[in-house]
Amino acid sequence: MKHYLGVFFLWICLIGKVAVAGSAGASCDGMRLADLSARAGQDDVKAQELLGWCYAVGRGVKADAQQAVRWFSRAAGQGSVFSQRKLATAYAQGLGVAQDYGLAIDWLSRVVEGGHADVKLDLAKLYLEQSPRRDVARALALATPFAEKGVLDAQFLLGRIYGSHLDPPDVDRALSWYRKAAERGDADAQNNLGMLYLRGKGVARNAALGNQWIRRAAMQGNPTAQFNLGVACLYGESTARDDRQALYWFELAASKGYHRAWDELARMYGDGLGVPHNTVAAAALRMLAQRGADGGNRASAGAQPDPRLTRKEREQAQGLADAIFRSKQPLDTLAQFLKQAPGARSHSR
Repeated sequence: MKHYLGVFFLWICLIGKVAVAGSAGASCDGMRLADLSARAGQDDVKAQELLGWCYAVGRGVKADAQQAVRWFSRAAGQGSVFSQRKLATAYAQGLGVAQDYGLAIDWLSRVVEGGHADVKLDLAKLYLEQSPRRDVARALALATPFAEKGVLDAQFLLGRIYGSHLDPPDVDRALSWYRKAAERGDADAQNNLGMLYLRGKGVARNAALGNQWIRRAAMQGNPTAQFNLGVACLYGESTARDDRQALYWFELAASKGYHRAWDELARMYGDGLGVPHNTVAAAALRMLAQRGADGGNRASAGAQPDPRLTRKEREQAQGLADAIFRSKQPLDTLAQFLKQAPGARSHSR
């Protein structure tokens, strides 16, 4: 699934051109931070923009989201479009401030009112977030002109609005917009279109067509589609059961941080489905899945290990979960553990 805030909401996404010719020491963009701070303190808008950006990305100073918001706020109050967009980012993502979609909408609306129509689609996405300012009709009105002009992201967004945000859903229009985006190669649209056919919700069920679209998305590297294919293979949904194929797709999705895939992998190792039964690996993968679900800072956050595990096995599972969580190559870390400790004991079931 596309994240609603999209690529636009990144600290380093700039309006216009802000040079990044950083230098060593206490400087940013070739300017001494002391001089830059002095100019910013005297309400020099450009200095405030640059100083906010320095703190946002850690250029010449330690990254500090609160300081970034401080200087962006001062510049935004003086009409800086660059800073208004950055504040929309900060409030939408909770960077240096408490997350507040209402304030994110307010700041981005100022940008739109200033004549910058290019952010209307991003504003539409904000109106779909769960908040007191949620306004599906407004989001639909903002996104439709972009979709009709052929903007791929907008076409996908309309598919989601019609398929998931209306009560009742307008499946015909959702299918139409998903198909437009899917045929142009949008992997998220391909996956969602496939799931509509696979589930037969509001449309005649067509498992073969559904799997075709989901597979196309999975082949593009879409982790949600990869997970969905894994589920189909593991449980024999609309396709022949194939544990090895399920393992393949779950591993691909898990390697991209899709936490539900870790949970299914845990089941496979716990039950010995397509892989050797390994209770420690299963427990570690459940910890990772739980960590991804609750957003905790540790791999074991909130996890409930199998009570049948010995104390030593629980410690091993914790260590493995932490190692996988920290690893840049999590599947390699798991494989190395399995190679070194292939003989984990079995529990009667």
